[in-house]
Amino acid sequence: MIKLIAMDIDNTITSYKNHIPKKNILAIRKACRYGIKIVLASGRPENSILDVARRLDIENNCYAISFNGSRIRELSSNRILFNANLPKELFCELLRLAKQENIFMHTYKDNTIVTEKNNFYSKLEAKLIKFQIEEVEDLAEKINGNDILKVLLLESPKKLRKAAAHIIPQIQHKMSASFSAPFFLDISALGADKGTSLKNLAEQLGINREHIIAFGDNFNDKTMIEYAGIGVVMGNACSEMKKIANVVAPPCYFAGFAKVLEKYL
Repeated sequence: MIKLIAMDIDNTITSYKNHIPKKNILAIRKACRYGIKIVLASGRPENSILDVARRLDIENNCYAISFNGSRIRELSSNRILFNANLPKELFCELLRLAKQENIFMHTYKDNTIVTEKNNFYSKLEAKLIKFQIEEVEDLAEKINGNDILKVLLLESPKKLRKAAAHIIPQIQHKMSASFSAPFFLDISALGADKGTSLKNLAEQLGINREHIIAFGDNFNDKTMIEYAGIGVVMGNACSEMKKIANVVAPPCYFAGFAKVLEKYL
């Protein structure tokens, strides 16, 4: 019996241009009526996830795992159940490495993306999550150590892969890193990832992993897919992600999420 559904947002429950297919909305609301816990697990900032929960009309039965696992919040009570900030000294190290590799970097403050250089990829995320962009002269000076829940490294897929090959070996024992898109490399505190946070939440709720189904499409969903009793990877995901799945769903643009979920309700 499924007691908890964890789902990525972008290209999992959404299709093109941030649209949520009606079939997905109805399947999620049906799960809520059955008393199943809903977890929106995304690399998105918390306020952007809250906006999605409102669109789904599930705020009273929903938990948000935001910033790729750095924070867990119960939306009905607004309680923070887990929080992991990236230490300021590591943030500064990451900024140095990004400049060394000549790639873009941004982080978040309230409903704003903060970066030293506005760029195509920051604009892309800003449009997706409905945030403003603030360009600053010195990112390290602007950002307080208590504000850093996630950093995003951004560039063209080819250039970012090359930079990541140099950066990840230098930070992998100090920070968590995973691709959420070919042009987005998410960096958070060590151990802050979707799978670890899903395990944390499940234990707080007293739910065994065998009663959890998780849906995702990209590498930042990998730990969550592997932790869940039933790991579902979308048909639009890469072949490497599909290899770890218990179930491969039809692509997001065919409402594949709903087609699989309905079989378990």
